[in-house]
Amino acid sequence: MSSEADKKNWVGKSLPRKEENRLLRGRGKFADDIKLREMLYLRFVRSPYAHAKILSIDTSAAEAVSGVICTLTGPEIVTQTQPFIEIGPDPFAKIKDYPLAVSKVRYQGEPVAAVVAESPAVADDAAELLQIEYEALDPIVDAEKALEDKSLLHEEAGTNRVWNGVFEYGDMERAFKEAAYVVNIDRLHFHRFSSTPLENNVVIAQWNPKDERIYYQCNNSFPSFAIQFLAAHLGVHIDRIRVETSDIGGSFGIKITSYPQMAVCALASKKAGGRPVKWVETRSEHITSSAHGNERTFRDTLVAPIPVTNPWDVLSGHRCSPVSIVSRMPGSTFRRRLLTSARSAPIAAIRVCSTCGFWSAS
Repeated sequence: MSSEADKKNWVGKSLPRKEENRLLRGRGKFADDIKLREMLYLRFVRSPYAHAKILSIDTSAAEAVSGVICTLTGPEIVTQTQPFIEIGPDPFAKIKDYPLAVSKVRYQGEPVAAVVAESPAVADDAAELLQIEYEALDPIVDAEKALEDKSLLHEEAGTNRVWNGVFEYGDMERAFKEAAYVVNIDRLHFHRFSSTPLENNVVIAQWNPKDERIYYQCNNSFPSFAIQFLAAHLGVHIDRIRVETSDIGGSFGIKITSYPQMAVCALASKKAGGRPVKWVETRSEHITSSAHGNERTFRDTLVAPIPVTNPWDVLSGHRCSPVSIVSRMPGSTFRRRLLTSARSAPIAAIRVCSTCGFWSAS
């Protein structure tokens, strides 16, 4: 191999990364590094129940603490906002989704209230003083059992089976007829999983009363997606929301869905007279209530190789996927996840009946 070709060959060589010079020198700019004048700090109060009615919320003791500026609850937010848009037809579209629980909680760790204070320590202490009375309901911890509708998470939807569809490609009958053999899998289950980036979610929001614009500094990894939800929810035109992101300490897709927290921080800033409000997610919060990859259960799956083409080119079956509480991902991901979870190589034929059901686990 010529010396010129050696210079272009990267295999087996240690290559310097251009971005590391700045980061290794401590010159990175992450959302939690940002300090603003008159900044306030927000702490969420979360549900200890996976499924329960909210009977009462008493914020008076927390509001009496020196250094507490304000509190927010779900019923208060309902009067100021519209529900988040739902990505799907009925019964999906009937669901009322708000960033704080309103009349019931549907997963352990769901935020019920927020406390805003002059310091993180004061916000933490005051949050412990909130009095919330619950009435426990039967939780749903299995996606397939959720489809029995014995305990509904969203009464307005009328069912936990919120989406059902059939994806079909190719000539299934011919493909199975020409297959050398067929493998029948009665039940195939993939457990839930979650990303754990080094940096947790961070949001700084300021609802400026002078120009009626909302300014964000955060580590949301898909801000153009987030502002579409925020604009409709907050009743603000999309061009009046500005999101600034800098370095992000990992995402893996899990930082796409932080817009509910972004909404709460903006509303808290508005209530506090336009002062910037900062929320820094703890690791415990992240593990308890951040997003996750939904588990999948495949039933009556038939897989078969056919001559000449790649092995394992035919697939047929039924899939059940829990989608937790609300659909906070683009609708196309249902189809994409369905196909990629089946295989990553080209296929000759596929037929999958896919069902999405709600369940009460974070």
